[in-house]
Amino acid sequence: MFTTKRITQLFGFLLLILGFQIVILLNAQADCEAIVVSAFETMAETCADMGGESACITSTNEIVSTSDITTLSTTMTDDNMDIGRMNISANVPLGLSEVGMHLLLIGDVTVENAVDPANAFVPSNGATVTTIVGANLRSIPSADGRLVTTAPVGTELIADGLSNDAQWVHVITEQGTAWISRQIISVTEGDLDSLPVITDNSRTLWQSLFLSMTNDGEGCGSDFPPMLYIQGPDNLLAEMTINNIDIRINSDIALHINENNVMSLYTMEGVAVSDGISVPAGFTMSIQLSEDGRDRNGSWTNLRPIEDTEREFLSGLELAPETGLYRTIEVPSQQEVNELLSVINQASAGAGQTVVTSVGQGTVDCSGFQPTFPLDAVGPGTTPFYWDSAGGVEAYNLNFYDVGGAFLGAVTVDALNPTYQIDPGNIVGDRGQFAWAVDALIGGQVACTTGQAIVQRVGGPQPVQDSNNNEPAPEPTKCKWNQC
Repeated sequence: MFTTKRITQLFGFLLLILGFQIVILLNAQADCEAIVVSAFETMAETCADMGGESACITSTNEIVSTSDITTLSTTMTDDNMDIGRMNISANVPLGLSEVGMHLLLIGDVTVENAVDPANAFVPSNGATVTTIVGANLRSIPSADGRLVTTAPVGTELIADGLSNDAQWVHVITEQGTAWISRQIISVTEGDLDSLPVITDNSRTLWQSLFLSMTNDGEGCGSDFPPMLYIQGPDNLLAEMTINNIDIRINSDIALHINENNVMSLYTMEGVAVSDGISVPAGFTMSIQLSEDGRDRNGSWTNLRPIEDTEREFLSGLELAPETGLYRTIEVPSQQEVNELLSVINQASAGAGQTVVTSVGQGTVDCSGFQPTFPLDAVGPGTTPFYWDSAGGVEAYNLNFYDVGGAFLGAVTVDALNPTYQIDPGNIVGDRGQFAWAVDALIGGQVACTTGQAIVQRVGGPQPVQDSNNNEPAPEPTKCKWNQC
């Protein structure tokens, strides 16, 4: 029979055991943080002299050329964590950065080069050119490409590549990279004909790779799971192909593959884009990989803000020193995510009412279907469009109109993601205003339509009106991924 005294003693004993467990847990977390900090410090010291196209790993304390290796692996044990670092050119022009993109392998991670060295694109130091008239710089080597910026007569530019027909020159601008007609430039230094040809299929060594991870929970793996961190320079849409999935970033992302072969993408800064889906900072989405993990087995799903548990393990990246990186790694706070959500979710009375048709009634919920962003103004270049979803639909049409209501064009978007990133200028042209709305589709027919949101275009470059005669005639041109 248990007396009150005996129960009190047992309760105290249980509290003592629980206290020991908490202390052990806290000590384990502290030990893991010390292990991670030590690994990053070793990386900073070992990899301090890295240049472009090189790899470094803390376990071997050496720097090697990426052309000398086909795989790179890091591991984690109870008392040690490997961190590997790679600098790869990707599509980063040498004139913008000689070290290209930074890749950090953390924990049990393996990357394997997927670019045939014999066919790898080799970046050029480039030539210097000067515009001889006011020039339009475009997103693709065609006069029908999106206007990136303009350059007045006498503007000096660094050129690092040619189009297939050698009539367009790839140049570096403050807005990133662009194409300019060869007919409206003169060569100040170097030889244009010696520049490499840049095509849709151009890939530098390691720009396409296979990524795999081991999630055995050993060592600090439960607190700091394996990750691949990718960081590119500012003002450039850097391009990578991971497990045959094209990903474009203009800042920082982290990738993690779990034990079920699901790869998650976390945007830490800037924006990441894959399959036309825009993932802003503080958001994540995931994709099921094939059984061997080297390809996709479906589409991206579950676009959402990162959760506290994810923010906790991503915070381990903040222990990385800035040495050798473009910027300090920071995990977006919940407040920053909330501020972005408030912008995305704000509804405008001027956006109009949802129009419901007879198709799909009873199976489609159009009650909250409305455009949410942008609602008043849009800047130049690629812009994310957001709308509140309609339940039970199969797809959406993102439609564009002039302010008079005339239809200009549309794109179809998978129903799993009520968002799409596009440069509206490719559809609405140089109009200062345009309207957009979304159709919810079921069985290929419109179930309901949002009201039209009219937006003003601000801050975009205006074409140089008298230079079109100096450009090759517009002709259909394949876009490089979704850059058109």
